[in-house]
Amino acid sequence: MNKTRKITWIILILFLICLVGAAAVYWIVGRQVNFSGAAGSGGTADLTLPPGFSGSVFAQGLNGPRFIAFGPDGVLYAADRGNGRIVALPDEDGDGSADEIRVLADNLDAPHSLVYHQGAWYVGVPSGVIRLIDSDNDGVAESREAVIDDIPTSGNHRTRTVEFLPDGRMVLSVGSTCNVCDEDDQRRATVLVYDSPAGDGQRIFATGLRNAVGLAVHPENGQLWATNNGRDLMGDDVPPETVYIVKEGADYGWPVCHSGRIVDPDLGFEGACYGIEVPVVEM
Repeated sequence: MNKTRKITWIILILFLICLVGAAAVYWIVGRQVNFSGAAGSGGTADLTLPPGFSGSVFAQGLNGPRFIAFGPDGVLYAADRGNGRIVALPDEDGDGSADEIRVLADNLDAPHSLVYHQGAWYVGVPSGVIRLIDSDNDGVAESREAVIDDIPTSGNHRTRTVEFLPDGRMVLSVGSTCNVCDEDDQRRATVLVYDSPAGDGQRIFATGLRNAVGLAVHPENGQLWATNNGRDLMGDDVPPETVYIVKEGADYGWPVCHSGRIVDPDLGFEGACYGIEVPVVEM
């Protein structure tokens, strides 16, 4: 091989290395962020509480627990996400510490949220919603059924939060695949709504919510509220994390506008925030 050909091959190899490196950087920085939240190991955190408040450990032995809810029996239940199960944490003697961990259902795929509705537990999993029924009230679910199983699970934000509106319709939050991008599946970065607990009549309730992890219904006026995780790589405090009142048919801006007022530097454009809903809380 002559000298000219050697130099040509060296340049070609270096170019290919740079190309692969650039693609890797784009994937890591542009799409895959928040590694610590997705793959980091748990640890002990210090709590800073307001005056007059104190904190203590209620239950141990869980692995990445997410949502909690009280059941009709007055017992606290938790989505023990890392262990793939829904557990009950009874405190019969009322001492502020769970007496045991009782498994309602296991072998679930990363259960994130749970809500009790009309005699059954509805559990948010990456592909949708599973319904659990403890028909004989022995503390173990004898029946499990996937009432929704067609939600895409690819990319970031695989957690699903399920809730029920006062009119009986079921809503489900579906986060984006990425930090900021144009989605191929229009169900991403939305809250979906279903006509009934059976999961029929799927349609989009609200759009532009990058990752509405938390859903809650106001106990007095029935409004749907949501927390929303804003995009990354614009600074520690920009955009802020937000809380919204979620209105049917409304647009909350992502990926072109954040917090109702901040135009996205990558995908935004002049007027991108026109008509976009604003948060009720910024953090």
